Amino acid sequence: MGIFQSLRKSRRLWKVSKRLNKSFDPAELLRGKASSEKEGAFEELLDICACDDLVRFVMTRYEADNNTLRDLFDKLCRNGAGVLVGGHYVAASSLAFPLPLKFLLEHYREGAFVIRDYDDHDSSLFVANRLVQYFELGETGEVRC
Repeated sequence: MGIFQSLRKSRRLWKVSKRLNKSFDPAELLRGKASSEKEGAFEELLDICACDDLVRFVMTRYEADNNTLRDLFDKLCRNGAGVLVGGHYVAASSLAFPLPLKFLLEHYREGAFVIRDYDDHDSSLFVANRLVQYFELGETGEVRC
């Protein structure tokens, strides 16, 4: 990916991340506006992932599809990775960059995360917290346990 493509991706990802992290007032929630706006933002996140050759390669290698990405995103948000740190909305950036996505998919089995001897709940918490730490510290390269 060239520098201009990378900058464009970063800008798009930042805009999508702000929409995914946006708080809504209760009236918007009742009218369904919040869910349709977040759904649109998630669809754009999927497009960002589809436009990245390395992300597509990782998805293909691990036989992941958009439903897999949606499940990963939901699990990350439910377990504490739906936060902005280090300029990243962790749940979104974890899908949009190949090495964090590889980490997720390496530890994802039959709809659950599997880490060492941890149960499903603790594995999910570990994965979410590790990715928050990865982006918070500005790490690059492979995500290690």
